[in-house]
Amino acid sequence: MKTVRIVGVAHSKLRNSIGAVGIEADPVEQKIYVKMAKHWPREEISSIAPGLSDLYHKHEWSNTIVDQMVGEHLIQGFRRGGLPIKIIFIKKKIAEVSEIRRVKTLDLIEMVQFTLQQKLEHRIKFSPKPSTAMKELEDQIALYAEKTTEAGGVDYYAPGDELDDLTKAMMIAVFAARPFMQDSTTIVCGPLTQKTNLSIDDLSKELDPIPKFRKHIKGI
Repeated sequence: MKTVRIVGVAHSKLRNSIGAVGIEADPVEQKIYVKMAKHWPREEISSIAPGLSDLYHKHEWSNTIVDQMVGEHLIQGFRRGGLPIKIIFIKKKIAEVSEIRRVKTLDLIEMVQFTLQQKLEHRIKFSPKPSTAMKELEDQIALYAEKTTEAGGVDYYAPGDELDDLTKAMMIAVFAARPFMQDSTTIVCGPLTQKTNLSIDDLSKELDPIPKFRKHIKGI
């Protein structure tokens, strides 16, 4: 089976930054390679869609998984730029996936745990010579943590004014690669140890495998 390249797009918790992270999932090696990271401050929103579209036409990838909370203006910009996009909605503790028909729905807790599982099993690989944005991604990951809400529930985000757009974008892309990773339906880390039933499964039918990156995208 060929590798699959996916880009995730998300906003930070304060909605002041938009991040994009590209990964390459290799079903044979059972590895997820983080190939690209880039983020923009919210005031540069007009340059995001053209910038990401230019990258897509230069390097191509299977799909762009976009959190719909980035806003309709940006989503329409991606469509005008020719990006192959899938819109997703992130919720906690999904009760009924069919409640949203047009939008793929992801469970935040299961998305975080799946990404953590891949990290613990050393399946996620970063460049040994990271760009500035890649270093920012790794810094964000280190700060992203589980929080207990006032109601006693669980949430995940970065502390204070720290950004988490790149972390969320990477988790979206990694989670979209779930159908290509063996034994990936069992969560073995965190407070929940259970079989999952996630709506992202059918993405495997929609993501077209394409050849490997010849090299990392330079400068981002």
